[in-house]
Amino acid sequence: ASSDSFASSQPTHSWKVGDKCMAVWSEDGQCYEAEIEEIDEENGTAAITFAGYGNAEVTPLLNLKPVEEGRKAKEDSGSKPMSKKEMIAQQREYKKKKALKKAQRIKELEQEREDQKVKWQQFNNRAYSKNKKGQ
Repeated sequence: ASSDSFASSQPTHSWKVGDKCMAVWSEDGQCYEAEIEEIDEENGTAAITFAGYGNAEVTPLLNLKPVEEGRKAKEDSGSKPMSKKEMIAQQREYKKKKALKKAQRIKELEQEREDQKVKWQQFNNRAYSKNKKGQ
């Protein structure tokens, strides 16, 4: 696709309800196979459902790619499509990593908050003891 095709407001492919396409999932930015459920011509968007996942999303028609085009870009998975069990396992693994990362971030924030609290307490104790000495 040339750069001027992205600049045009008209989609380069004429999509129909029920068409299979490749679409970017907003959660991880990866391209997945999806099916068009609805098309909103006014806004230039489509309601899609990701095949095998069941996640629904509304995405601009310009962001949809024909299935063959998306497959070429995703050669890392080989020619064998993932089974539903594999997809569920992959999703579970992704969610687990995300939860661990979130827990780590929360721990870091709590530690930072605790450090700030200790600094304030030390400052306050020093200021309080100076006042006591002066009396």
